[in-house]
Amino acid sequence: MLLAAACDAGETSSGTAGQGGTGGGGGTGGCLRVPGPTFALRVLEESGGPVPPGTVIEVHWSAGDEPPFKLDQPSTWGTLETSNLVCDVDPSLPPPEDLAMLECVLWTSSPTEVTVSAKGYITEQHTFTADPSTECNPDPTPIEVELAAEAP
Repeated sequence: MLLAAACDAGETSSGTAGQGGTGGGGGTGGCLRVPGPTFALRVLEESGGPVPPGTVIEVHWSAGDEPPFKLDQPSTWGTLETSNLVCDVDPSLPPPEDLAMLECVLWTSSPTEVTVSAKGYITEQHTFTADPSTECNPDPTPIEVELAAEAP
């Protein structure tokens, strides 16, 4: 009975300070933010071939450097528990050799520096800034890196 009275009091409050913990309909912005990645990274080979097996992704952001992701070394394939760079690879399978596209998410804050390299390819290094959004739970900002073969 006391619980029902507490709920009724919260529902009729004016929403001023001191009403924390009510959740759901109150608070600035009126929405509950769900954690999500800031960026969705796609790595492609420029001529349409497979992503080079020796592809390495390095990420630097305000919290520091993430452990490098190496496509041919499953021991570097992080999970959200171990890294803020998580790529869509199956750790129960050997490294892919004919991957058309490598997709990853970056749980970083903006701006974020991304370096993608592979033997025989031009290293790509770019700093990305997340798209501004007023949405409660925005989609990750899409970013794409194409690896081009070095000139012979």
